[in-house]
Amino acid sequence: MGVMGLAPDEAGLHSTAPPRFCGGNLDCKELVAGSSLFLPVAVAGGLFYVGDGHGAQGDGEVSVTAIECPMEQVDLTFFVHEQRTLTMPRAKTTRGL
Repeated sequence: MGVMGLAPDEAGLHSTAPPRFCGGNLDCKELVAGSSLFLPVAVAGGLFYVGDGHGAQGDGEVSVTAIECPMEQVDLTFFVHEQRTLTMPRAKTTRGL
């Protein structure tokens, strides 16, 4: 998925296009099945959102191109790590943390 994030603690409407401290349009090609994404939680309940299915992507989608495709099923598991303090997204992939 190209877009994964939590709601920021800021009033108003927020675009999911730019990546930000709480996630967003991350487009990280290493975030595949089996990866872990760690996001700072800014509001009660987190309010996670996901979308923008990609069959393939580069890092950052800087040229605004990816192989967009519908996703019939996305399997996500959530854990709250209260002992961890983050100020930006972190990921654990097959290449490490």
